[in-house]
Parts: sequence; C-alpha cells; structure tokens
Amino acid sequence: MLHAQEREATARKRAEEAEERRREADERRRAQELLIDVTSHELRQPVSAILNCSDLVKANLTNLRKDLGKARDNTGSFVPTDDLLSMMDEDLEALDSIYQVR
Repeated sequence: MLHAQEREATARKRAEEAEERRREADERRRAQELLIDVTSHELRQPVSAILNCSDLVKANLTNLRKDLGKARDNTGSFVPTDDLLSMMDEDLEALDSIYQVR
C-alpha cells in the first residue's frame, strides 16, 4: 500500500511538472507571437510609405519621359510646364519622406 501511495504521489508530481512546462511553453509561444506581430506592424508602416512614395515618383517620371519624348520628336526646345515642376516638387518631397524613415 505504501508503494502505491508513493507511485501515485510521484505520478501526480510528474503530471504537475508536465502541466507547468506546458504552461511555460504556451507563455513563451504567446510572447514570440506578440513580438512577431509588433515587429511586423512596425515594418509595414515605413515600407508602405516607401511604396506609396515610389508610386508617385514613378508616375511623375513617366509623365516627364513622355514630355521629353514629345519635345525630342518635335525637334523643338523643351520648356517645363508649371505642372511638370509641381510634379517634380512632389517627387522631391516623397524622396525626402523616404529618407526621413531611415
């Protein structure tokens, strides 16, 4: 009878230790998931801003290329329009905001 009680106590202790290890593992897993979520969010914001700015720069460069191509085809002089200068200003501001993210 004494051996049965000892075995039962040992089994209970092992079960408690296993449950404690499981709880600790769950806690570590939750902490890791939280770290990944926070890190992912922190990375998405500047990357999204860079992508938005690059879209603007690409669109404006495409327009500039078209205007320069027209000027070349017409063998005339190129005179930048106010719209073109405004788009270039937007590009410079977009690039400035990208550099501020660093």
